[in-house]
Amino acid sequence: MAGEGRRALLDIIDEAAEIGDLHVKLTEAKNAYFTKRTQFWELIGKLERQGELERKLADANDKISFKTRTRHAEIVKAYQYSQKNRRELEETLDQLETAAVLMRDFARNLALDDWPTGAFSESVDSDMLNWKKTRMD
Repeated sequence: MAGEGRRALLDIIDEAAEIGDLHVKLTEAKNAYFTKRTQFWELIGKLERQGELERKLADANDKISFKTRTRHAEIVKAYQYSQKNRRELEETLDQLETAAVLMRDFARNLALDDWPTGAFSESVDSDMLNWKKTRMD
């Protein structure tokens, strides 16, 4: 019961202060942040596979080296196949490096903690300020 009264009082204060739009913007910003954070971790997952791709590239190069010591017709076919694989792996590695740069730029430009001074009151909005503090740590 006490919690409901406090919430009702906060709603009345919010209404009187006309900060409903700010709450909507805050919710939208939180949703955008969580979306970007999910994308960020997906890209991290791809970057973690970079070692595997580099190993596959090394394996492809080893296969090329082995094939050069075998019969000529097989060498030509194997070389073409390996070159195609190498190009695809190098392109994937380039894409991963580009993704890493984009992620670093995104992280630098992300300004979630940039709330205007006076937008929240320590006494009234302590729950929001505590939420922000835990998210930024």
